Amino acid sequence: MATAVIEPGGAFRLMTDKLPGAEPGWYRVTIASGEGIVGAKMPKKYSDPSKSGVFRQIQAGIPNTLDIQLE
Repeated sequence: MATAVIEPGGAFRLMTDKLPGAEPGWYRVTIASGEGIVGAKMPKKYSDPSKSGVFRQIQAGIPNTLDIQLE
């Protein structure tokens, strides 16, 4: 499982087991806001892997940019 923290401005870097990056393949994406973040409102569906509807592919040997637009 790869994870990331979204920085101000929306940038993030994937990490797997505390190492940068993620194994190539398709990933189901979930997104959750942290507790106590002012103005952080997000539909709950994005924090549920079975409901988020967001999938992205990581490809080997190339820089990967994952743009995710939320409703």
